[in-house]
Amino acid sequence: MLGARIRKPLSISIDKINSFLLFIFLFNTIFIPNDTFMLKDISLILLLMINCNKLIDINEKDTTVVFLFGFVLTTATIIQSIILTGDVIGNVIANYMGYILMLYPIIKKSKYDMEKILMSLLKWMVLFIIFMTLLDFFNILPLDKNGILMWLYSSNNAMIGKGSHLPIGYAMFLKATPMLIVALPYFVSKRRYAMSVLTCIALVLSGTRANMFMAIAIFAVCIAYKNRKKTGILFCIFAMIAFVLWISMNDTFINFIVDMFERKSGSDETRQRTLECIFKIWKENPLDLIIGQGYASEFYDAGSGTLTSNVELSYWNLLREVGLLGFIPMMVMFLYPAVKMALKGKNIEICIGYLAYLVISYTNPLLHSSTGFTVLLYMYYLCFKQYIFKEKIVYENGEE
Repeated sequence: MLGARIRKPLSISIDKINSFLLFIFLFNTIFIPNDTFMLKDISLILLLMINCNKLIDINEKDTTVVFLFGFVLTTATIIQSIILTGDVIGNVIANYMGYILMLYPIIKKSKYDMEKILMSLLKWMVLFIIFMTLLDFFNILPLDKNGILMWLYSSNNAMIGKGSHLPIGYAMFLKATPMLIVALPYFVSKRRYAMSVLTCIALVLSGTRANMFMAIAIFAVCIAYKNRKKTGILFCIFAMIAFVLWISMNDTFINFIVDMFERKSGSDETRQRTLECIFKIWKENPLDLIIGQGYASEFYDAGSGTLTSNVELSYWNLLREVGLLGFIPMMVMFLYPAVKMALKGKNIEICIGYLAYLVISYTNPLLHSSTGFTVLLYMYYLCFKQYIFKEKIVYENGEE
């Protein structure tokens, strides 16, 4: 019939598929970091396979830098580890997360607003932590009766606890909670102060010393920096001085802090024994300090009393695995986006939060992990954002 319309076959663009898979990857990284359903790994593999023609792009500075760190350095350290240990699968599994950086050219081609999605997911993490705590606090739904929390705990995606043995009585620690250290300065920079305060509360409720003190410090520093050109900075300075004076004269608060550190002293002693074992390895074989032992290599950890390949001392363990040959360029990789943005006066508040994340990673396995590399991917996204959206950005020092 002449008047009949020809129906076009239903088609889904690659960009929409990429957006969907990137969301699945970020969601699982934040809420199910142990990858219980394997969706994090599957989405990452699919993204890299579908967009393999976009990955090797060295026509612009941003993609060249990411390719060198995300592909070349990751592949080189895996090959180095395979040669040292002879274990192919073990070393690939131990360092595949380095390829997360290769999502950057996909994000760039699809013009995916990673920051908006990532911060929205982290906002929901904050609200989830606080809401679940309030349900228990008001005895509406106790922790041990909360099916969602118990599943997160049993699937090793969270550490949930309550009792006097904990620093503040609660431990609502989702495994990706430290990512909030980067979200906090983002909310401050956007002047979303209510969300900033809630993020601080969520970090305190996580029950770890590092998160608690970093949350307070970052909030104060970012507020002071945000108002550095206004009279508000004087208020921040006086407020911090008053807070310090109040602490110095408040025996109850001091006793609380001392008690909190005493409860964690066992963990500190364990880490010290672990570090002594790593030093012993280098003393017995100095060459290991240069070339490393490999990602899949194990050593006797006196702290835990077992043979292990992964310990909480992230930097020292990474140095043990890849040696100075791999460790130095990897540190350049982790510091590059923050240093570059700081020199140009760009996203200073978030750079502060990121550096705080790197500090927290010293005593937690948060550096060389999918969580750590997702945070690093976000930093490269911010660092090269003008390449993605072709924006003309004028930095604080006047450079374009």
